[in-house]
Amino acid sequence: MTFDKLAATCGEYLTKGRKVAVVGKLRLNEWTTKDGERRSRLQAVADAVQFLDKPALGGAAPVDPRAEPAKPADRSAVGAYRRKAS
Repeated sequence: MTFDKLAATCGEYLTKGRKVAVVGKLRLNEWTTKDGERRSRLQAVADAVQFLDKPALGGAAPVDPRAEPAKPADRSAVGAYRRKAS
């Protein structure tokens, strides 16, 4: 997850297959459903993102050079985040 200007930058330049280095922290959320099942979710919260490769012309570079080129994403990489009221 990214926020503010970093989220805007990632939304504009980050595509599937891009190589990036991420500095941040992992956040573990745990909860119990109404049915009594224990659930958890691990999220990476980025403080900094460094792009390690140049963007390919016309979209993302495929991970495997023999693979079919990937189509551009239908939506941006920016996600919505709402902090729960304490």
